[in-house]
Amino acid sequence: MDSSQPAELQNQVVEPEVIKKPRIPPFFVSPKGDWRQLVALAKLIAPSFQSQMSGRFLKVTVGDELEYRNLSHWLEQTGVEFKSFMLKKDRPIKVVIRGLPSNTEPEDIKSEIEAEGFKVAKISQMKNYRSKAPMPLFYLQIENGAEAHKIYDFTELFGTRIEVKPFERGNKVNQCWRCQGWFHSSEVCHLPPRCVKCAGPHSAKDCTLDFNDQMKCANCSGAHAANWSRCPKHPNNAKKKNQSKNKNKNGPNKPKNAPPKKTTPQAPRPDISKARKVSPNLDYSKVVQNQIPREHETWLEPGIDPQIANYRLFKDDRIEFPHTVTRGGTAIYCKNEIVHNRVPLPATPGIDATAVQIKIKNAPPLNIISAYIRKSAQSRFPSEDFKKIFNSGSNCIIAGDFNASHVDWHNVKNTRYGISLRNLVSNLRGAKLVAPQTATHLQPRQRFGSVIDLAVFKHIPYNHSVRVLSDLSSDHYPVILEINLNTSLIKNPEQLSTN
Repeated sequence: MDSSQPAELQNQVVEPEVIKKPRIPPFFVSPKGDWRQLVALAKLIAPSFQSQMSGRFLKVTVGDELEYRNLSHWLEQTGVEFKSFMLKKDRPIKVVIRGLPSNTEPEDIKSEIEAEGFKVAKISQMKNYRSKAPMPLFYLQIENGAEAHKIYDFTELFGTRIEVKPFERGNKVNQCWRCQGWFHSSEVCHLPPRCVKCAGPHSAKDCTLDFNDQMKCANCSGAHAANWSRCPKHPNNAKKKNQSKNKNKNGPNKPKNAPPKKTTPQAPRPDISKARKVSPNLDYSKVVQNQIPREHETWLEPGIDPQIANYRLFKDDRIEFPHTVTRGGTAIYCKNEIVHNRVPLPATPGIDATAVQIKIKNAPPLNIISAYIRKSAQSRFPSEDFKKIFNSGSNCIIAGDFNASHVDWHNVKNTRYGISLRNLVSNLRGAKLVAPQTATHLQPRQRFGSVIDLAVFKHIPYNHSVRVLSDLSSDHYPVILEINLNTSLIKNPEQLSTN
């Protein structure tokens, strides 16, 4: 070592950069015929070949990308029945274009985008789930590449302003259009085709089944289509059935002659059996003494934008392919007299969100984010997605349906989401959780309401108030949040406020 170098440099240890090895997806091969000869030949193609049984398939793994491509090509050429998954670098970028009229030809859109140097692998116009009517939403698959991510920079097409957003499947289980199996796609499926309508060995477009003929499921042989969400073999339904069995098995046995349980009469609760889950569920939030009506989980059909006089609508629909449903989605109505502009947000699969930045008087710019945090039985609180939204601006208010209950904000019990949110807020610098004192959400079978419509402040050192209106037009009460910019700054705001 050179003694002329400073002692600090001599003692400094340079750690080698760790290069993460790409994950190579496995193959699932049908072990038909002389499968031992198949394994012997496959090892000549891919020396790192390893296999073990997984259900009714032979699960095959290889060591690197080159062996994966060689083995995939050889299995396809020899006619072996198998399924696999695409390499990460081969997966197309899936986007949705919004802002064009519904009568725009998809091929015209494809030509315009390809003229900019992108390769469009697939394009289709999205349709309404019930009426099958075409909507002003176009689904595209862009071939992956070094410049493919620049598709999100598109803001105009045919002289019309558009939005290009990532396609999000949500919690929907992926089903193959070729074999009707789950958890893989048809692009890398080489199993025998099964018709989604009659379970025959052909594709749906070649099916001769009449409209009035009885369908047959390729998975359970029931009298329904294979893509029916209530199929007994559907992964979600099978999981619920197993959970119900375990609950009944492990639950306490009730004695046959047990005395009847005494019940305390409860006060009558509002009838929400006919509650509307559409645009009447508006949360009119008075932010900084100017009305900014805000919706969360709009349940509005994509492409349907209800207008309010003197307000501008910013709306993000929940997009699910091949059809869309009136579930989720967020929106913000901003008064025209307020200086405002839309704020782009990063992709957050676990949170539906819409963001607008406003500027009032001498106050610093303020980001208003309407958020709906998705929830399912097996999911965890999307902390990383929440941090992305929280870091979208120096001063922001994130408000909406968080699906998080905690005793700290007047709930009967803690939920996983509530505990995670409480811990997250306590660790975020400048964060403050704001909650009303009364229930904001009711369900027909709930004995007590829950406080799950919340707000999280980031560097908002002003006095505020929050209250719930007793106007039950859906299963959520409207919540009013007021910020007073005319008051003096709060030097040490608490992390939790339930005023």
